[in-house]
Amino acid sequence: SGNGANRIVVARLNATSRVLPTDANGYVVNSASFTDVSNVTTGTGNVVVYNGTGNTVTITDLSAGTAYAFDVYEYNGSGASANYRTTSYLTGSKTTLFAEPTVQANGVNFTNVTPTGFTINWTKGGDGTTPSTGSLVIVKDVTAVDAVPADGISYTANNSFGSGTEIGTSSGNFVVYRATLSTVSITNLIDGHTYFVAVFASNGTAGSGLENYLTNSPAIGSQLVATPTYYSQASGNPAAYNNWNSIRTGGGATPTDFTTTANFVIQNSHTMTTSALWSFGGLGSKLQIESGGTLKSDFAITIFGDATFQIDNGGTYIHNNSGAFGTTIFGGSESFNNTSNFEIRSYNTSTSSLPTITFGNLTINNTNDLGASLQFGSGV
Repeated sequence: SGNGANRIVVARLNATSRVLPTDANGYVVNSASFTDVSNVTTGTGNVVVYNGTGNTVTITDLSAGTAYAFDVYEYNGSGASANYRTTSYLTGSKTTLFAEPTVQANGVNFTNVTPTGFTINWTKGGDGTTPSTGSLVIVKDVTAVDAVPADGISYTANNSFGSGTEIGTSSGNFVVYRATLSTVSITNLIDGHTYFVAVFASNGTAGSGLENYLTNSPAIGSQLVATPTYYSQASGNPAAYNNWNSIRTGGGATPTDFTTTANFVIQNSHTMTTSALWSFGGLGSKLQIESGGTLKSDFAITIFGDATFQIDNGGTYIHNNSGAFGTTIFGGSESFNNTSNFEIRSYNTSTSSLPTITFGNLTINNTNDLGASLQFGSGV
């Protein structure tokens, strides 16, 4: 406060021209409402919302997302004797927050799950406010999100988990998204961990500092980050996506390719036979033949170097093509159990040396003279 005995506060839209008070005017105030028609004005659009001896006032009935200016004038006297200081008065401006959304986000679901990330999808909240309702997404590792955003704060979002703003009184609540879409792909997750998600509807341009968040009952969900596993569903071509399913008995998801990280398991009684060249393996992938399952390669199977070829006890692989061992079926790493079965019916006559690995049961079953010998490594 200044050194006047009293003061008035005049509120106006930021775009409205200032009108100074005039002496000998008491400016009776009915309430602190900007829209109260009983409040007097110093001029058009300059509403007197406070008249008294204090130094604070809460002004009501302002419009959302709107810039206002406020002028404070000291004065002495009262009524007809009021004398206002109209130079060096206190002035300032402030933009109100956008209106809080009335409908919360909902329907969190997850797609494109990998060992290090996933895509979060949701349905946005809304209430017709301009700009369109946005969303703030918080992710936490291991336990549920236990923080809510604060109105008027522009949080830094980063879809690399752990790189965005961390909020709340406990650690681990990271902002991964703040914008107007309804999907975001998250990276930098840990294989085997479950991540929890909360999505809050918001109004206000991201980064404006005017955001208003609906914090009641956010949309929530959780997802285990793990290498996906697909199971053979019947005998057939291993390169056909619909011959695999994420649930042993069917009803889950089918793969979209064979060269990203995933495990593929050939089940008991299923014989998978290649009908064309087939490439397999992403970082950490595994091609596994369970007991009673069979994989027959009439056409070469190329297993990439970051993948594992595993034959369980009682599982069978039949090599029946002319692909070079070292660059096809033995292109990755191998894990053959003691009573697994590896049968060779045909092989490459130019490059016909088996690598030095430990087999279970190795059977050479050539029915035709291939015109070349088969060389064995020292481990066979």
